[in-house]
Amino acid sequence: MIIAAKSLVIAVLFLLLNFGNLFKRCSTDDKIISEADTSACKVLDKTPVQEDDNGFLKDPRNGIVYRTVKIGSQTWMAENMNLETEDSWCYEDNESNCQKYGRLYSWEAAVCVCPAGWHLPSKEDFETLYKAMGEEDINGFNAAGEKLKSTSGWSECDYGGKSGNGTDAFGFSALPGGGGFSNGYIGEGKSAAFWSSTEDNYHIKDGAYSLRLANCLAWARLNYGYKMGFESSVRCIKD
Repeated sequence: MIIAAKSLVIAVLFLLLNFGNLFKRCSTDDKIISEADTSACKVLDKTPVQEDDNGFLKDPRNGIVYRTVKIGSQTWMAENMNLETEDSWCYEDNESNCQKYGRLYSWEAAVCVCPAGWHLPSKEDFETLYKAMGEEDINGFNAAGEKLKSTSGWSECDYGGKSGNGTDAFGFSALPGGGGFSNGYIGEGKSAAFWSSTEDNYHIKDGAYSLRLANCLAWARLNYGYKMGFESSVRCIKD
């Protein structure tokens, strides 16, 4: 029974992190189709955010204050977006999870949710982040996961008893907020996924890239998966 349970956990983790690859239609040669067109995002208030010199910004749309961090040439939010919009949810529909992890967004909502002066990162933005941490993006894999993950909050591995926490070496502080699907939620404590603005209809029809992290894995992966029916976290990057 114990062996069977461990096998099931490993299988679920594999599906979560490699879902896009299971439906790959073409070669693995990287081909980005387009970046999200944000011209239709005028419905969200674009009043400038209030920033200070201590690494904080205040979103005027709901008054939430976010920590920020400079990594290399980029400035990132060090917390997940938590602005309620259409097509956004709290993990397991529990408001306390929004306070802890931020909201989970559909891809269409994600491309519009960042405040004025900030945007949803592209695949290239994430690759630049890797390089600033001393990690090269090699076919979507590298050892940046431990550096991106927070030092607490991640479940230990279901096999081996190894801690799932990271070193948070650069202050990105990624928490394991899991993700949402059309029929439920999965991965709290064990995984995190962050939308990018980069669409990819080459590997998967109606696809988009996202950054994936897992408790039992040291790497960070830029995976491609379906836009429809999935909800992921959002980290904004400064323009």
